[in-house]
Amino acid sequence: ASANNSFRWEQFVGGTWSPIPSSNAVTITITGLTTTTAYQRIFISEHNGTICEEASNTVTVTVFNEPSVDSFTITSGSNNTICPDDGVTFEITASSVQSPTYTLYVVGNPTPIAGPSSGTTTITFANVTSTLYTDNAVIRVVVDNAGGGSCSDEATISIRVNEFTGDNDISG
Repeated sequence: ASANNSFRWEQFVGGTWSPIPSSNAVTITITGLTTTTAYQRIFISEHNGTICEEASNTVTVTVFNEPSVDSFTITSGSNNTICPDDGVTFEITASSVQSPTYTLYVVGNPTPIAGPSSGTTTITFANVTSTLYTDNAVIRVVVDNAGGGSCSDEATISIRVNEFTGDNDISG
């Protein structure tokens, strides 16, 4: 008679390997992970009442938190309005990640105007000109998890540039 072979999957929880219920197939599908978890498959062979077990290599599934933009504001100017030669300061607050990175774009332009930068939540530009912002430009911030993964979140804000378009010459 030949040996009876089967499998058991285990996960590393609380410092010990624990069997995953109803996991006796060659492969396993894991869903709903919220924390990084290590897995192994145990090959079980039983023959003539003797049971032998051998653990596979360990596979770790890393879970990255998805960042969340909590606020994206302009802290310079008033009511998101600035003068053409003023500087502008954006303040960004993100949560759910330990090391977020921030990248700023003008909507419609794929080239970043700042970033990616990490560790700071305030990004300041000096001497804003019409080549960088036009009136009613929409600025987009993308927040990524610098710890890894491909999760990101974004927010937008409209900026008004109060430009004088008339003639201000004095004649006499």
